[in-house]
Amino acid sequence: MIKLQPGHFSALAAPDGSFAIDHIPAGNYTLSVAAAGFQEDSLALELRQSVSASFKLDALPFFRSISLTTQHISTFIAPQDSFFVSMAAAADDPDNRSDVKTVWYHVAEFGYTDTLFEASPQEKIFTGELDTGRLGIASVHELIGKAFVFYVEDLPGAASASEPVYISRIIAETPRGLAPINAAVTPPFQLHWQPLALPYPFTFHIEIKKVNFTFLTLAGEIRDIPANSTAATFSAALQPGEYIWLLYVVDELGNRSRSLENPFIVP
Repeated sequence: MIKLQPGHFSALAAPDGSFAIDHIPAGNYTLSVAAAGFQEDSLALELRQSVSASFKLDALPFFRSISLTTQHISTFIAPQDSFFVSMAAAADDPDNRSDVKTVWYHVAEFGYTDTLFEASPQEKIFTGELDTGRLGIASVHELIGKAFVFYVEDLPGAASASEPVYISRIIAETPRGLAPINAAVTPPFQLHWQPLALPYPFTFHIEIKKVNFTFLTLAGEIRDIPANSTAATFSAALQPGEYIWLLYVVDELGNRSRSLENPFIVP
């Protein structure tokens, strides 16, 4: 859409981008050009005879996907369970994916804005976490029904916004591992946990982590374990040492709840 102001002069560009506006009185005007998915551009001009104008519009960046989920973590090193929001946004740009510069989000209800971390520069995936302390609220449950709007900006400075995104669920229940705990095992071995009934679809997910002094490294995992399961077999080789296994409940929307650490030893 091409508009000339002041006045009501306008035209639609042809598929090749060409346009013409005729019978315009001489004078000073602003010529603006807009197209869906592009940053609007304009120029000031003085019309006293035929004038040629060329525009190259900057395509607006957009989101390929946005994930907004809640995390419930139980741990022996804290007296209380922690709840926080986890977010991931995959961005793109029709001009070039490398044009994507920054992603941030805004929660209008709390007047809160924060920038996401660029976790994958090649894929332009941005991630972040939000705990209740930064919002001055007592519980993550207060975020249910509150709109999160995500924004993406490209290198030339054009930006676009997502539709509002909402937290869908908080898993209050904590899965509980039964065995092995403080035992010596050698793969293959079975991991057992208490049965869990929830009123929505979910799966279990197990992580095996090796204890290396003060930090943990992922040594293996088992994904997509059916909800009616109470045991799974871990068969991959493990180096001798100290380990923990963690049991997660993961609902169909990606919200998660994690068990306490379950220590074991591989002799």
